[in-house]
Amino acid sequence: DDDDVPFASKYKTLGAWMDALPLDERMPEIVQVCYGGMFAASLSNILRREMSVWQTIEKRLTRGRRIEERYYAELSWANLLATRLRPYQSEALIHKADGVYVDESSPMHGALTKTPKMYIHIGAQHTNSAEALTEALVMDVEALQRDGYSIAVHGKGNLGYDFPNVDRLASCMWNNIEKTLFPKQYKEATVCPKTLLDEFSQYM
Repeated sequence: DDDDVPFASKYKTLGAWMDALPLDERMPEIVQVCYGGMFAASLSNILRREMSVWQTIEKRLTRGRRIEERYYAELSWANLLATRLRPYQSEALIHKADGVYVDESSPMHGALTKTPKMYIHIGAQHTNSAEALTEALVMDVEALQRDGYSIAVHGKGNLGYDFPNVDRLASCMWNNIEKTLFPKQYKEATVCPKTLLDEFSQYM
């Protein structure tokens, strides 16, 4: 029963898995990956690889059903079958990224990342949407901060994440056409307080 086969592969990293394939080239500094079991490839890119590459992968995958090699294979398809990134594309990705995702237990380990600056949700006060999201933000604040988010939620000052006018940010983002759609009794809500953006920048 191949259920008794150890999950861990003898290849400790995706790079080691790729380096052991009979390829004509080494892995580039940045490789493309696809997550999930569905992808498309051109016939020319499939034929670009020697048959020995596919035979080697097939043999590795026969070791068992629940094996780490399956995940290495999944992450290899794009690198093996996609049209290679051009140097200027790789340079642009490196330039735009500001970090690398590090979590050896995750298939995302090694992915280039772009740290988010802030997350804004505009919801009406006392609605389920706004209140539920506020609770979720505070509940998951540690995970959000690990991912680079700064937190600002209305009415949670006792927890240290309060920015009282966060609900007014929408008025600073709507254009004039959108503002004309508001009923007269809500016109005041369409005015962006003059100091709001500076205050918010300092808070963040």
